[in-house]
Amino acid sequence: SNRPLRILHLTAGSDAGGLSRYIYDLAGAMIAQGHPVGVAGERGAWHELFANSPIPWIDVPLKGNPLALWRASRALRRWMAHEPVDVLHTHYRRATLVARRLQSRHRPPIIYTVHLSDLALNGPRRWVSDFGDFTHVASAEARRWTIEAGHVAPERITLIPQGINTS
Repeated sequence: SNRPLRILHLTAGSDAGGLSRYIYDLAGAMIAQGHPVGVAGERGAWHELFANSPIPWIDVPLKGNPLALWRASRALRRWMAHEPVDVLHTHYRRATLVARRLQSRHRPPIIYTVHLSDLALNGPRRWVSDFGDFTHVASAEARRWTIEAGHVAPERITLIPQGINTS
C-alpha cells in the first residue's frame, strides 16, 4: 500500500554535530514525501534547527540513567497512544533500549543506525547493545564492526552509504 509511514526517531538530543544534521535532513526529506515524522530526545545546542522546522520534537530524557529511560519510555508510550508509529528509528544504544519497551503493546520494527563503529563492546556495554530489528550502516567498515563486535547477523544489516557533502 502507499499509505505514509509514520516514523519516530529516538536520539540522545539535539546536540551540535553531524548526527543532529543527519536526523534533521532525513526527517525533512521524509516529511516532504508525505510521511509523518517525529523526533524524541533531550534539547541540545542545536535545538533551534528542529524548533524552526515542521518536525515535531518530543522532549524525553534519553541520555539518562535507567530511571530516566523508564520515564522516557512512559512518556513516549503516551505520545504513541495519540500518534501511532510504524517505524522506530534509533540512533543510540540507550534509545534502542527505550524503543524495545515501546514494542510491548505496539509492534513497530526498530531500525538502528550505527553512527560510531569504533567502540569496544565488552563488559557492561555488551548487555546494553541492541542493534534493533534491522541495522543500517553507512560504510563497509561499520558493517564489519557490527558483525564482529556487535554479533549481528549479516542478513539483518543494510549498507546505505551516506551522500558526500562537498559544500
